[in-house]
Amino acid sequence: MSIVIELSQLVEDRLQKESERTGVAAADLVRQIVETALPDQRTRNNRAIELLRLWSEEGDEEEQRQTLEALKEGLNASHSSIRTIFP
Repeated sequence: MSIVIELSQLVEDRLQKESERTGVAAADLVRQIVETALPDQRTRNNRAIELLRLWSEEGDEEEQRQTLEALKEGLNASHSSIRTIFP
């Protein structure tokens, strides 16, 4: 796919300088920037999985259990039905 974009002179100059500095064509630099800014689904999934893994390692199990119970109690208390959401 080809796309034409208008760049300010300042951005164009910065792109040209970076192209000269790295020896990478300006079009290739722009492609790299776009690909980095728009990660594919697998990359986003891996980032989310890593974040969840880090969260699971934080705190101890008892603290996590207490937090879950407090969350369930709060959600049940604010629920409009007499049926509890989280028994």
